[in-house]
Amino acid sequence: MTGFDFSKNAIEEAKKRAKQQQALAGVDFLVHDATKEWPFAGDSFDFGIDCFASTDIDSPRGRSFARDEFKRVLKKGGFLLVYTLSTDDEFHEQMVEQHPAGEKNSFRHPQTGKFEKIFDRSELLDFYADFKVVEERRIEKVEEFFGQSYHCQHFWLVMQK
Repeated sequence: MTGFDFSKNAIEEAKKRAKQQQALAGVDFLVHDATKEWPFAGDSFDFGIDCFASTDIDSPRGRSFARDEFKRVLKKGGFLLVYTLSTDDEFHEQMVEQHPAGEKNSFRHPQTGKFEKIFDRSELLDFYADFKVVEERRIEKVEEFFGQSYHCQHFWLVMQK
């Protein structure tokens, strides 16, 4: 298994957690930007996971590049799990309205300035049109932001190359 993130702190935390779980055998972590060419050969992974990662990529071009790299590195028949924010998430819908980032369904976090992209279903399916949707779910839960509870309905998609 290989995990990567552009944040050195995130990678250090992942290594720490893996060590605590005694799960380091066969696990590699590296600092790498998903919007730059990935350091892996094509057709080399059976499974990929995008868990809120592409929501933080602040340009359509960067998100498209990361998606295309997933397609390149996944083996034929390989799977991609995408877990992402939704336009049906109460907090994120408010953020788009109050702190728009200039792109459809996006905002800048009011405290950190971090870019966030949220998706409606058709936009998400169009974005991953080169993949076959194997399973689709909505993950409903309550999250707390700034001391207030909000209802969320995240997208959870398993797709196949």
